[in-house]
Amino acid sequence: ADAQAAFKRWDNVYQATGDDRSPIWAKRHG
Repeated sequence: ADAQAAFKRWDNVYQATGDDRSPIWAKRHG
């Protein structure tokens, strides 16, 4: 559950880093 909150907090960061190396949040983004 903590991870989900973190992903939402750093949504912009992860998206900026690159969806390619972010398979975890990539799935949530669709």
